[in-house]
Amino acid sequence: MFDLPHNFGDYTLVAFIGRTRGGILYQAIQQGMDRSVFLELLDPDNPEGVGVEDFLMKARTRAAINAPVLGTVYEASQAQGYWFVTSEQLGGSSLQSMLDRGQTLSMKDLLKVIETVGNVCGRYERLRTAFNIMEPRHIFLDDKSAVRLMNTAVPGDFHEETSRDQMKRLGIDLPPLVTPDVPGTTRMRTLLEWMREGRKADAMGPGYGAGCCGSRTAGAFPSGYHPPLYRPRGIPRKSRKKAALGRNGPAGRGDSRGCRSSFIPPGEGNRIPSPCSGS
Repeated sequence: MFDLPHNFGDYTLVAFIGRTRGGILYQAIQQGMDRSVFLELLDPDNPEGVGVEDFLMKARTRAAINAPVLGTVYEASQAQGYWFVTSEQLGGSSLQSMLDRGQTLSMKDLLKVIETVGNVCGRYERLRTAFNIMEPRHIFLDDKSAVRLMNTAVPGDFHEETSRDQMKRLGIDLPPLVTPDVPGTTRMRTLLEWMREGRKADAMGPGYGAGCCGSRTAGAFPSGYHPPLYRPRGIPRKSRKKAALGRNGPAGRGDSRGCRSSFIPPGEGNRIPSPCSGS
């Protein structure tokens, strides 16, 4: 729409990011605050037929959700005859940019992505807030392994199948980011395959659910989905052994050889070894 860079009120549009439903997304600099932001501009000729009220209602819906992992909505206003909404530009790199570079992630970072997206889906569910499925361009990871998400809440009725579709979408998007031939690779690929198939926790066998993941994540995931068990180094051996026992018995072998982590996806009656085994 504009030749870049373009002065736009208190903002300077510096880069085109992509199209949204009814709008165009730019990276911009807010001159008065000297900060980089996302600026979504309502395209008056958008093919979706999104009007001003719909555009502003979407901004209000997102601004009403307070979650530290979600980008903050700053303002909705008008400049040069165009309506726009600005929001926080998230730090780090998007998963889409990593995919474009052919980058891969550690098992720990992949689990963090799955956990964070699942927690946000759980929040949307509890609030009964509709949302658009998050794509790799909406998910950001920084050099400290902190995951943050662009807010995709939208006005309208909440549908539980959106959460299931979201986890299926992750199962489709994440495999190229899996580092090959390292401890945990096989189990991560298996988990992503199960996610693509839309399996629920209660259908995945013993040892998979909020009970095996600790109180920090219990109950925070969309219906039927919970993060896999991840045991970082430093947990005493007895605690690791206890953590490996789900409500229904052993979920996998303890991390008894000082391995960095033990990732145990579900399986009907399976005893899945630690990544130390190299599988």
